[in-house]
Amino acid sequence: INAEYGASWTWGCFALSIPLLGYLLRHHFHSLLSSLKNKRKGQLKYKENVLELIGNTPLLKLNSLSEETGCLILAKCEFMNPGGSVKDRVAKEIISEAERHGELNETKNTVVEATAGSTGIALALVSNVKKYKVELFTPDLVSQEKIDILRSMGKLFLLNSTCLIKP
Repeated sequence: INAEYGASWTWGCFALSIPLLGYLLRHHFHSLLSSLKNKRKGQLKYKENVLELIGNTPLLKLNSLSEETGCLILAKCEFMNPGGSVKDRVAKEIISEAERHGELNETKNTVVEATAGSTGIALALVSNVKKYKVELFTPDLVSQEKIDILRSMGKLFLLNSTCLIKP
């Protein structure tokens, strides 16, 4: 999968072309597949789009802390959201709220975000599914990996970091 150019990857009935989802599949392939398999052999549950995956992250028992404290201690695995962050939930709600208030619709259809990564990725992910244009502004100090992901998900403007730093 080439995140910068959005090349697609196919396996069985899955055809994935969202670059970020491809990235996540490379790193979390087995846990994603096991969460999609139904208990009855041979049947798969599936989602209609990536937005349905947001927020449906698993809880994981932290055994050593639970034993040490005598309490049930759970961790919410937000890294398993499609964008890899809890920011996916926030972005989905921001876009939904803007739609409810008429701030985003067929004529007002551009989402603009100043970002250094996670929020921009999440807003671009949600916006792309909903067919909104995305313009992302980020300083050139951001890692190349994040720049590549952001560029693949929307129109990216790199800001010269020397303009952002006051002497």
